[in-house]
Amino acid sequence: MRQYSVYGTRAISSSGTIATIGSVADAIPHIFEILLSTSDTPSDTNINMQVARSTTAGGTIATGGVITTPVPMDPGGIAANTVAYNTFTGSPTYDSTPLLKFSFNAQVTFRWVVPPSEGIIIAVDASDGVGVDCTGRTSGTPNVETTILFDE
Repeated sequence: MRQYSVYGTRAISSSGTIATIGSVADAIPHIFEILLSTSDTPSDTNINMQVARSTTAGGTIATGGVITTPVPMDPGGIAANTVAYNTFTGSPTYDSTPLLKFSFNAQVTFRWVVPPSEGIIIAVDASDGVGVDCTGRTSGTPNVETTILFDE
């Protein structure tokens, strides 16, 4: 299996998507690790997050985002078939029941990890995907960063 990473960052004033990935006909991505942190001066801000599937056909994983190229973990690796978006100004529409829901303090790095090929599977449909989304924070405008590691 080929492994890739996608990075996203966003200053969160209330809520918003940080990064999304989606499948195409030639690839079934499995997310096996998600890293979250902030690049601000440490504070006691609590950041509420979810990892959720997009719900509506028509390219919703891209809503308000800029396409980005997944980076191969193998320097000699081939380009990913998976599509990815970051630098969001809006947010996709997500399922009402997230796959993961958690909070972390802005002073720490949060890591969710499973063995490769055993993580979140993204359906083979170019209009659907999975996003890392901030659902709220207790104070300030933290600059939340995420790295999504996946294989296909």
